[in-house]
Amino acid sequence: MIYVKNKELKRALMESKENGELTREAIGMFMLIVEGMSKTHSYRDIEDKEDCMASGLEDLVKYWNRYSPEKSDNAFAFISQIAHNGMKKGWKKIHPPKSPKTIPFSRIVREENSSYNV
Repeated sequence: MIYVKNKELKRALMESKENGELTREAIGMFMLIVEGMSKTHSYRDIEDKEDCMASGLEDLVKYWNRYSPEKSDNAFAFISQIAHNGMKKGWKKIHPPKSPKTIPFSRIVREENSSYNV
C-alpha cells in the first residue's frame, strides 16, 4: 500500500469500532497519513518533525472513534484533519507564539482628557 484510500480507511475504522480498539491496519494507515503530511511542511530540525508527527498520532489515537459514517462518508478527510490539527498543536507546543496575549499594564497611559491610551 503506497497511500491510504478513503474506502479502505473507512472499512478499517468500522472494523476497529466493532472491536473496540484500533486494528494494525488502521494504525498503519494513520502512520502513512502523518508521514505524508509531514513532508508538506518544513521543520527546523528532525526532532521538531518527529515531535509534530508524534503529536498528530497521539491525537489520532485519542479521537479516531469519533468518526461517524452517518455524518460523512469521507473518513480520510476526518482522520487527516485530526492529524493536521494535532501536528499544529505539537508545533505550537515546541515553538509558542512570540507575541504577548495581553497588554502589560505599564503600556497603558492616561491622557489629560481622562481617557486611556493603549
